[in-house]
Amino acid sequence: MIPLLLSTLALAGPSVEAPAKNASLETGGVLQAIRPGVHVAVDSDLLVSPRDRLFTDEELIRTLSGSVGVMGWWHPRNQTPLFVQGELSLRRTGTWLGFQKELSVGLGLGYAINGGWTYRYSDSGELWGTPVGGRPFIAPSVGIGLGQDLSQVKPKVQVTWYTRARMHYQWPYNVAGAPVFTAEAGIRRPIQLPRSRK
Repeated sequence: MIPLLLSTLALAGPSVEAPAKNASLETGGVLQAIRPGVHVAVDSDLLVSPRDRLFTDEELIRTLSGSVGVMGWWHPRNQTPLFVQGELSLRRTGTWLGFQKELSVGLGLGYAINGGWTYRYSDSGELWGTPVGGRPFIAPSVGIGLGQDLSQVKPKVQVTWYTRARMHYQWPYNVAGAPVFTAEAGIRRPIQLPRSRK
């Protein structure tokens, strides 16, 4: 995460701006192979750096954003992981058609519910079972994405659509860890964050 932040500042140069309180609600679907899931997050701009592109009239906007969200998917007869994830995203958006590229890193903390009943013996030797057995896990992740900010095209619509490929490393998974690949698609819409009272 630190190298991503440092490279953002280096690329941005002296024109880095502290943005206004720009925030958006990100909602989308997740596919882990053919297993369906959902993703909901609140995303906020941390740094914004507009720059002119060489040889064109288009401006390129670099944005470092932070988000916190929840994600999960259903894998029948295996597990249903549900987790909270914090993420830093570096986005580059062109002002001509609003096309966007994204690179992100994140860390998730969650609980994987086993697919079916989980049984174990108690200290007294009785067999005990539960339908929500599982274990907690951590899941660092990296992702790349494409999208389009529709507020940059006519007619202007305050929505950004996105697609994203992400690799999570879920640990523990069985006796070790395992890479888990997901595909995501959804939209981001502006929202008003509550203002702090003085």
